[in-house]
Amino acid sequence: MRREMRKETRKVIDQPRAVDLPAESVPSAQILEALGVNTAPAGADVIRSTLESIDTANSMIAGGLVRCRLIAAEYGIDSLVADGIAVDGHTIIPCDSPLFEGVDRIIAAIITLGPRLEQAVRSAFDGNDPLLAITLDAVGTILVRNASICFQRECATRAGAIGLELGPRVSPGCQAVPLEAQKALFSLLDAQSIGVTLTDSLLMTPVKSVSVILPLAASLPERLKVFSMCLTPGRTGMQHWTTSQPRTPSH
Repeated sequence: MRREMRKETRKVIDQPRAVDLPAESVPSAQILEALGVNTAPAGADVIRSTLESIDTANSMIAGGLVRCRLIAAEYGIDSLVADGIAVDGHTIIPCDSPLFEGVDRIIAAIITLGPRLEQAVRSAFDGNDPLLAITLDAVGTILVRNASICFQRECATRAGAIGLELGPRVSPGCQAVPLEAQKALFSLLDAQSIGVTLTDSLLMTPVKSVSVILPLAASLPERLKVFSMCLTPGRTGMQHWTTSQPRTPSH
């Protein structure tokens, strides 16, 4: 069954854009937590060597190891269908469609750190430095997660400025949105412009990449206000997304 949606014309993102985002160093405490290293019971040698790896990893990030990029676009929801939502005239995004009842628009985005970090992880393993490899991997996970959260916060600020409400971010493979939704997002967004491709198993390359969907409405349904899929970690410099200009993709 298809249910047509009313048209909301106010937009947070005027046109699809690909921009660079800042990649800030990650606090040591956040990395220690991600690594499962508790400073209380851990021995002094373990803490010292882990902190040294964290310093090295953050120095590599500061030296340009990652290039955090985002591509995002906004679409009106044309209708709710039995197995998803219809957007952009013909694209069906598989999802639990009742979750989007009362939602007018969505913002779709893909964020990536680029390929160099995972190359550095492999090099660290090959160089017999597994602690650095694991630390770099943890830093990458934190960076891409923080970037997605700050993008959400920036969109929420923009939405509020034009009288709209932004719902919680959802990602393919998580609650309410199956992994098959990746295909729809990649058909809507020019992911290759930021160097991201989709494998046959619907996973993204580079590995440190994330895709998100953000619901928008003039009045967000109560169930979305209490729906929560993701954690809420610390801040990063998302203000750069506001001021950055779209870049022409290199080929």
